[in-house]
Amino acid sequence: MPTPIFAHGYIYLTSAHGRWRPMRAIRPEATGEITPEDPGKTNAFIAWAHGRQGNYMQTPLAVGDLLFGCNDNGILTCFDARTGSIHFSERLSQRGQGFTASPVSDGKHLYFASELGNVFVVAAEPKLNLKGIHPLPETCMATPAISDGTLFFRTRHQLIAIGEGGRSAGVKLSSQTAAATEPPKLVLKKPDAALVGNWQGTIQIATTKLRGLFSIRDAGAEMKGTMTSLDQGNAKVKMSQVGDHEGTVYLKFDSINAHFQGRWNEAKDELKGEWHQQDTVSPLTLKRLPSEEK
Repeated sequence: MPTPIFAHGYIYLTSAHGRWRPMRAIRPEATGEITPEDPGKTNAFIAWAHGRQGNYMQTPLAVGDLLFGCNDNGILTCFDARTGSIHFSERLSQRGQGFTASPVSDGKHLYFASELGNVFVVAAEPKLNLKGIHPLPETCMATPAISDGTLFFRTRHQLIAIGEGGRSAGVKLSSQTAAATEPPKLVLKKPDAALVGNWQGTIQIATTKLRGLFSIRDAGAEMKGTMTSLDQGNAKVKMSQVGDHEGTVYLKFDSINAHFQGRWNEAKDELKGEWHQQDTVSPLTLKRLPSEEK
């Protein structure tokens, strides 16, 4: 999904859909099938490669001798663009924000817009130097544009131009820390033990319907579980957290940037709520399966 880019005589290609997450520097004279069995290996046409440092959505960005790549969980990796050596690989946000938009740069800084609308400004240096975090008024999924000293952000409902001085009509920026600009983190407690079991529901996104089997077990101090996508080859996704906040059940899946939140109707033995993934919210009702069903 990320766009290839060209710099320093290399084509930089990345992908993160499946087991591997390669980031590669390819020589432009390459021909034929050049993919090694191990995506982290090199050959005559692959100048350097990392098998597990790539991006899923974001196009990488070359600034000077540095190559930057940010994955959907907000982990920013800085490579030496010529050799592939890693200068740093650190998380931009400690509050679980997703990143879909690709970064842009003015040559001195890089601008990373999170899906929540927080813009992370990072110095174009071989060490992580976070200069500030500036909130936009709403969700931002699109890559910003930059021209003549002005940044253009396409948010959910607005087109916002921010020029010299860091302000635009109707938009107030801040240089406060992440703790001040990011939304407060929910404190979840362990749910009622009766939540343990198998639950099934259908997630509908546009015209696509996907059946999910949600399996929850008691692991002592906490609950754990998995979701099996019955219409995607029974692929399993691990629940990163199973919790309760004031009667609302949360099932979180950090690896796919998704969560379910719903209220438990004990009379019908169902969880009725919403499935959140990226910028999509879909109604979802989970019904308990009899214990003998798998």
